[in-house]
Amino acid sequence: MLVFPYLFGKTLPGGPYASTYGGVFNLTELSGYPGLALLVLAFAGLVALKADRRARALVAVGAFCLVMAIGPATPLSRVVYRLPVYGQFRAWGRYVYGLDLAVAMLGAYGVQLLRSGTRPQRHVARALAVAAGAAVVLLALWLPRLQAVRHLIPGGKPVPAALLIPCAFALAAVLGAVGLIRIRVGALLVVGVVAADLFFSFGGFYEWHEVGPTATAYSQEIATPSTPWGGVASAPGGIGRYLYIGSEVQPIGLDFIDVTDASACAPSTPTTS
Repeated sequence: MLVFPYLFGKTLPGGPYASTYGGVFNLTELSGYPGLALLVLAFAGLVALKADRRARALVAVGAFCLVMAIGPATPLSRVVYRLPVYGQFRAWGRYVYGLDLAVAMLGAYGVQLLRSGTRPQRHVARALAVAAGAAVVLLALWLPRLQAVRHLIPGGKPVPAALLIPCAFALAAVLGAVGLIRIRVGALLVVGVVAADLFFSFGGFYEWHEVGPTATAYSQEIATPSTPWGGVASAPGGIGRYLYIGSEVQPIGLDFIDVTDASACAPSTPTTS
């Protein structure tokens, strides 16, 4: 899902991604798509590792966060779990933000090297970009055939857009890296490809754009004690926030997010604990 975020479908099918999510856990917590166009540029940026310690530090951060993001699949998570205090404040999947940061910064290195690096640096950077683009295409052909992956794909066959759209942006970034990026207009086009990738491959069709109570619905919830908590009091001096402490979130019920969101829709309500 780091390379094909809708490979297992979408919580609310729509647009070009018309299949219901069949993956493990939920799409929100497992989403970490950095953008394949940006990933291609990040591979070009690996040329900077030889001369720039900051680039090496970014790779170390990205690799560490990737291992952490997959949680119990590696022994490292068990070590972190046993750390005093820190080990109890964790949501493994969210470590992916460190990986995304590293990819973004290495992508910037890639742009700089492709535009103004020495000739040998540009040659190596282009070769790495082409290799990354080829690897993406091979992954698109190989991943859906794996049994461990196929059984999570609704119907056993992914919606074509889930593979074709990210691949198209990766190949567009390769074209930009090979030649266009050294031209000013070409560089702007590459930036546009990166932005469009993040929108069309994932963000523009994510469920947050399609669901969620309106401000009016929240106002009604505030006025009506409809939650297990008895509602969020809108009167002056009422309770505007709840603090829950426990080892399991199940007792909170389905309203553990709505309570906070509802209180946020009542700016005149004094917030107390």
